[in-house]
Amino acid sequence: MQKRTMDLLNDKQRFVVVATSGAAVMLTLGTNYCLGGLSPYIVSRLLEADQLNSNGTSARDPHPGSAAASKLNTGTVVWVFVVAALFQGFGMLASGFLTAQLPFDRRWSIACGCLISSLGTCLTGLTVAVSIGLVILTSGAIFGFGQGLAYALILESVTSWTDDSKGLITGILVSSFAAGAIVFLPIQSKIINPENLTPDLRIGNDRLFSQHEVTSRTPHSFFIMSAIYASVQLLCIGFIRRKPEARSQSGSDQQAGEGTMLIDESGTAQAAPKPDSPIPALEEAQEAAATQWTLQSAVQSLPFFVMGLSIFFLTPASIVLPSLDKAFGETFISNDMLLSVMAGIGGAFNAFGRLVAGIVIDRLHFRVCVLIQGLLLAALHALTPLSALTHPALYFILVCLVNFVFAGVFVFFPYSVEKLYGSALFAQVYGLVFLFKAVAGALIAAVTTAGLGALGWTGILVLTAVTSGIGGLLILLYNTERWKLAIALM
Repeated sequence: MQKRTMDLLNDKQRFVVVATSGAAVMLTLGTNYCLGGLSPYIVSRLLEADQLNSNGTSARDPHPGSAAASKLNTGTVVWVFVVAALFQGFGMLASGFLTAQLPFDRRWSIACGCLISSLGTCLTGLTVAVSIGLVILTSGAIFGFGQGLAYALILESVTSWTDDSKGLITGILVSSFAAGAIVFLPIQSKIINPENLTPDLRIGNDRLFSQHEVTSRTPHSFFIMSAIYASVQLLCIGFIRRKPEARSQSGSDQQAGEGTMLIDESGTAQAAPKPDSPIPALEEAQEAAATQWTLQSAVQSLPFFVMGLSIFFLTPASIVLPSLDKAFGETFISNDMLLSVMAGIGGAFNAFGRLVAGIVIDRLHFRVCVLIQGLLLAALHALTPLSALTHPALYFILVCLVNFVFAGVFVFFPYSVEKLYGSALFAQVYGLVFLFKAVAGALIAAVTTAGLGALGWTGILVLTAVTSGIGGLLILLYNTERWKLAIALM
């Protein structure tokens, strides 16, 4: 049905359909961020299950001093995001292998990724009543791998339809990804807590639910949401495809001098005729270099390591305040509802920031964008401890600005990878760059979990300011021209 529909449209109409379908699927792939807002429900359900398993009694009044309560809190859920980021990188590598090494239709890879991610959400409905470790497995590892399998291929397929606005289209797609929690979190929260009951249990710094009518709905909500995600994906995946005449700009040929690869509508690569001249003229060397990259030469190049290290040092800024803004705010703001509203508006600024970053990267050099971003994040995190001494409005402004600025990470780096290494290597190379981010995420989660008592919030925020500045300054080493030219002349 999708193929017949697309055949009736002109190129501009097809592009709109492809972009809209890609954005809709990305919306469902970004829903693991819902777990941050769902963490009180998840922890409440796990504590109830622990009480039932340990003594067979009702968990409506769990003892705050229990062993389970001392080991489990809403901050533990951050490890879901850490594991998801790691497996998202693995998923991107796998998707790149499937499309580069096998005659594998991109839409099948995207469909497999969506199926795995929806399965992860569905299985979380079972594991949320068992243990946090299994929740990390289903919502982190399984969902993250499926997410990565589809993520890069959607970006690469949709952006193949435009040459002048790749940054804008990338921004739209990753904005949809960020908006997943904004759209679906209220729906799932309404399923779990339709009466809008307030948390009636305090354990440590967490406010949790002891009401059985709330905790009993938590598992079922994941079953319902997985069905919704799968339905959206099933309707849209068939419309996602590369532009029929799009050419691969890199490594599918795998050998210098073999010519470029032509990519048909389904995403299958076919060899183009071998050029008569093995090496173009020197002035055309840089343009030809885009078709000469192999995965090995890409990962050995200076730009790859500079991008990897830069995103590594910028990653703490995407975790500390965006994920722990409410925890820090509670140290000097007593209004819990106000903090929740701040976090929600901060998420909206993040989605909007990705769209703006897409517009900016189409007009400014990648190096300039990342440098400005790193320095701004350093300044904002250095100022944040001062907000505790002034007015909550300053903290609100800083949270919104941090969410807005760090959003560029998810646009600038994929844009640069695709532009430098070409579309055929995009999934593999970006997957490897993304692993730098995943490792940094694990380290910062460990530091905030174990070192918060020693460093304090001021120490964590200053450390984040320093790493952000390093990440921005490192990008000054980014030099594509020399390395592209060297590859072309090999």
